[in-house]
Amino acid sequence: MDISVISQNTDLTENEASVLVYLYENGLSTAYEISKEINIPKVSVTYLLNRLLEKELVERRSEQNTFFFDARSPDKLVEKHDLRITALQKKRASLAETVKKLKQIRNYEASNKIDLYIEKSEITRLRANLIDLCEKDSCKRIFDSQLNIEKYESENAIYIFDLNEGIAMRIEPKSYFGKVNSIFSKLNSS
Repeated sequence: MDISVISQNTDLTENEASVLVYLYENGLSTAYEISKEINIPKVSVTYLLNRLLEKELVERRSEQNTFFFDARSPDKLVEKHDLRITALQKKRASLAETVKKLKQIRNYEASNKIDLYIEKSEITRLRANLIDLCEKDSCKRIFDSQLNIEKYESENAIYIFDLNEGIAMRIEPKSYFGKVNSIFSKLNSS
């Protein structure tokens, strides 16, 4: 059996793989027996066996002050691999959430902005995209029939469409809307 291939496929060192293969081939053995057979010093074999014990790939039994080691089922290698994959998936999900939050911070700091749309084709395309988002529950639509104004709230921005004037406005981030609204209120009251 090619030890280097086993090592690569199992994330074991070549020496760990050598010890494990020996145990699969020979069964219950002492560190001394393994050492003699695979030409690795007994101290190193003992260290490797302890590492394989930590990885739950071998078992240790004691009989009359002598430790015997045996390989556990090769299925344990797949279980260990699956556990690592699950842990990585959880870490990936956590990382994705962190990245999302970091992007929100960046957007808040870097893009307090108001975009004005006056081209009919731009407004039509923007409105169609927002309607699609609302159908997927990714935004909220409010319509004021008296003023003939539509307001869409997405995760990051607020969009206002004045259907009488044929203009649209995008305010990002959403928290910036209160400041903009306050300015317009002051202008209207003076």
